[in-house]
Amino acid sequence: MSIYYRIVQRIDPREPEVAGKFYASGASIGRMGLNELASRVATRSGHSQGTVAGILYDLCEAIVYFIGQGRNVDLGNFGIIQLRLRNASGSENKEDFRISQVGEKKLYFVPGITLTGRINAAELVNADGMYSDMSGED
Repeated sequence: MSIYYRIVQRIDPREPEVAGKFYASGASIGRMGLNELASRVATRSGHSQGTVAGILYDLCEAIVYFIGQGRNVDLGNFGIIQLRLRNASGSENKEDFRISQVGEKKLYFVPGITLTGRINAAELVNADGMYSDMSGED
């Protein structure tokens, strides 16, 4: 397993006159759709791509349903999908809280032991060259 990164310069907004520092930033070298995922699983499992695609679509629907029911979705050693709220501001006491203080509703994925182990053991690969190849730059 490889983790791709690009080297990016970031400027501290509190000190815009100071030259930025360079950091590694996660990079994607493409996107895999549900049908491609179904094809991969079908090849490894012996089931048809159509059957696997149907199961994956149903899995996605079930995840949406259970999140909507206020549940976290535990995918075993792979991880947990959960809804979190981010508040725009807080209240001094419970009585003063207003629902308008909730700023964002976000889904979070907390990787499980299997995925965490793979990520920790992954090789880091600089993708800067791949990006210039894709854009036609030299």
